[in-house]
Amino acid sequence: MLSLALSWLFPKSKIEVYDPNRDKLRNLASVLRETISPLSNPPTLAKYSLVFEASGQAEGFDYAVAAVQNAGRIIVSSRYRGQNAHLPEEIAPKGCSIKFSNLNGDGSPFTQAIQLLASHWREDYNQLITIESLSIINDVFTNLDTSQYGKTIIQISRD
Repeated sequence: MLSLALSWLFPKSKIEVYDPNRDKLRNLASVLRETISPLSNPPTLAKYSLVFEASGQAEGFDYAVAAVQNAGRIIVSSRYRGQNAHLPEEIAPKGCSIKFSNLNGDGSPFTQAIQLLASHWREDYNQLITIESLSIINDVFTNLDTSQYGKTIIQISRD
């Protein structure tokens, strides 16, 4: 959603994206080729004034800190459940600001996301999602980190 929203809101900007899942990154870049530039390696140079961290992995926060410029900004929309996220030593001298989003808030971000999706969706975006049956939910979670899809939807049918 973040990549889609940034592409729609800033269509003239080139957005660099890193994801260790090469298939997911390739799929995203093929659909958003006008705005997304895939990074083949994690960012190690502090060249970005604004970094979004949405990986859900503590290591993703480390990459964000490495990539942000002095006095830059990091916006974190991840939750690091069961992981030991920490503040890397190099963060203090950079003087950057870090904003952790309130994912549960008042619900307005969900409404905004739905409105963006409804007004901008194209048929080729369908390859970014997969809909799976509740009966294979264990397999879905087992393979989530290697899935080529940005979002997996579990379909629950009422009998």
